[in-house]
Amino acid sequence: MCEGQFRRNPNETRKFVMCRSCLSGAGFSGVRGQWEKQQKSEKKTLAGLATRVYHGTIASHLIPLLPTKRVDLNLVGLYEHQMDEKGRVSLPSAFRREADGDRFVLLQWQAPYLTLFPLAKWEEVQQRLLEYRRTNPDGWNEVRLILSRTVEVSPDKQGRILIPQALQQGAGLSGSVILSGNMDRVELWDPDTFKSVVEQSPPGDLAQHSHRLFS
Repeated sequence: MCEGQFRRNPNETRKFVMCRSCLSGAGFSGVRGQWEKQQKSEKKTLAGLATRVYHGTIASHLIPLLPTKRVDLNLVGLYEHQMDEKGRVSLPSAFRREADGDRFVLLQWQAPYLTLFPLAKWEEVQQRLLEYRRTNPDGWNEVRLILSRTVEVSPDKQGRILIPQALQQGAGLSGSVILSGNMDRVELWDPDTFKSVVEQSPPGDLAQHSHRLFS
């Protein structure tokens, strides 16, 4: 049996490599048998990642994520700014600097607040949405609904972004707006809603994990 029976070239194309002795009948049979064994093993692995169907219903599945570039952001802090009559609100300079760009994507994927993604982070989210849509036909309308109210925004010379009327209504925004950094995104809240939902909500289980997370 020769060394390196199986080898991948730089383009990830499988190659079958045999030395002179392996070209003999017995040698070739041994190599071929190992090749067939590996093929069966790979097919079994891929089958394990496929959707499982149990009595005609989907029992469980694993959605593979497309390769994406890791985005490291440090969007933190809370600011409160006044939204003008045209729906413009100032995006804090700290957020603009951290995003390292002037293109953002604004949407409401979960009520009662809006989410502002720096473009680099949105591209990462978009890849997951594309894969979800591909593997979950029943979820197309939900994706359509969210994206129909999704807009790309850029701060103007005064650092303000424009919030469309539909998104203002969806988050109940008028007058003062809270802009809260959440590491890789910014959330826009109505101040009263933020107080009742976030500040006055019952504590979760963070205390149980705080030492591991912050130490």
